[in-house]
Amino acid sequence: MTEPVEAGSWRPTRALGRAVLLSGVLVLLAVLLGRVDLIVLAAPLALGVAWGLRDRPTKQPRLEVVLPTDSIAEGGEVQALIRVGNPNRVPFDVAVLRVRHSPWLRLPLLDRPLALRPEPGRRTQVSADGTALRGATTTSGPPWGTPSPATLS
Repeated sequence: MTEPVEAGSWRPTRALGRAVLLSGVLVLLAVLLGRVDLIVLAAPLALGVAWGLRDRPTKQPRLEVVLPTDSIAEGGEVQALIRVGNPNRVPFDVAVLRVRHSPWLRLPLLDRPLALRPEPGRRTQVSADGTALRGATTTSGPPWGTPSPATLS
């Protein structure tokens, strides 16, 4: 069973490991066998790995949920703002997040995971409108999300 990954930690994929291994084996065989053509095969792999590691995001996206601070009457309108910021210089393909909220708030947009694409150095904001099924104060759990780094953006 795999260990849970901490937020913000990075793990190389199996594809990255295979590319590094294959390029290393090709260069080693080229040196041992004296064949230059094997280096020609290994060079694009090594350059692709280096390019992919250069454009890797280094920070997690910033997540923020803004809810009204005052009490809401039963049947009242609720507006939640979800902001996702990308502090990196490279774009994310997608940032998927899920917001837990009170069961007495009907927010259709937040009933399922939300996928956004925050641009580098900017925040993307989404408004989730809904109704309060019972009179209460608005509460939400902490938002959590998973970024997917851009590969060829």
